[in-house]
Amino acid sequence: MRILSMPVRADDGTIIAVIQTGARLTSLAIAMRGVDQALLPLSPMALLICLSGAALLTHRALAPVRALTEAAEQLAATDLTCRLPEPGGDDELDRQAKVLNQMLSRLEASFTRQKRFTADASHELRTPLAVIKATTSLLLESELSAPQRQALTGADEAADRATRLVSDLLLLARTENGTLRVARQEVLLSDPLQCALTDALALHEGLAAPVLLDIPENLYVHTDPQLLVRLLSNLISNALRHTPAEGKVVVEATVGTTTLILTVTDTGEGIAPAHIEKLGQPFYRPDTARARTHGGAGLGLSLCKGIVTALQGELKVESKLAEGTRVTLILPL
Repeated sequence: MRILSMPVRADDGTIIAVIQTGARLTSLAIAMRGVDQALLPLSPMALLICLSGAALLTHRALAPVRALTEAAEQLAATDLTCRLPEPGGDDELDRQAKVLNQMLSRLEASFTRQKRFTADASHELRTPLAVIKATTSLLLESELSAPQRQALTGADEAADRATRLVSDLLLLARTENGTLRVARQEVLLSDPLQCALTDALALHEGLAAPVLLDIPENLYVHTDPQLLVRLLSNLISNALRHTPAEGKVVVEATVGTTTLILTVTDTGEGIAPAHIEKLGQPFYRPDTARARTHGGAGLGLSLCKGIVTALQGELKVESKLAEGTRVTLILPL
């Protein structure tokens, strides 16, 4: 029952009576149950519509954040030319994107100056090193005392090491700034491989492990022969540097449908898993003392990765301690 009570007042405000009336709520309860029964089947649909609307609004609201995230994931450590999209409008996301783009511009300018300096410095150092090399080589052909010959021999060898380092730095700078020229031509694979093997063995004369070649005969590839020689020479030299004389280095070549697969496998000391991901960093050496003893500067694998990128290929390194290392090159035919 719903009861309504109303007081009846006299002229002076005193209550002289109370009027009460009541009504049953049965019909209202019946009507409400009817409404509930009618709306109950529609509840899942209404909930689905609400959820869909909420998801749509959330998707649209977070679209600028998602675009910023995707753009940031595409940024590379050595390629800062990409910029984050600016949503527009004077809100926090727009201001954040502008600040990040300004920071990227400053970093790009700094990296560009650094790469240009490395390339320019390496180029300028080639001439004086060539003069030093020519002078020491000329003096070594003359009559010298034993101490003089020993000192000049050391200077001559140091000039060779410095020349190789400067050449590697110049090539590395060109691979990083995208100015490395690739002159592709049809070459017999055995020719650049033999040149690379000769260069690598010359650096390890008398201490090198045997190098075994397993390549198909008369295999022609469409590539840059000079870059391929530099690439294979670095890989074979690195394998020889860390393989004892009683071990071996195996160079294999297989042909896929559209790719050439080259592998350089050694039975040397191997590389710890913690070092494998860092091997492509310039001047990085897992064992600094050992690398310096053998003359490594830590640029070999960095150069290899840069050359492989220029040749539109792929490089993979697999290694186990005390078992050896396997480097796989996948190059387009």
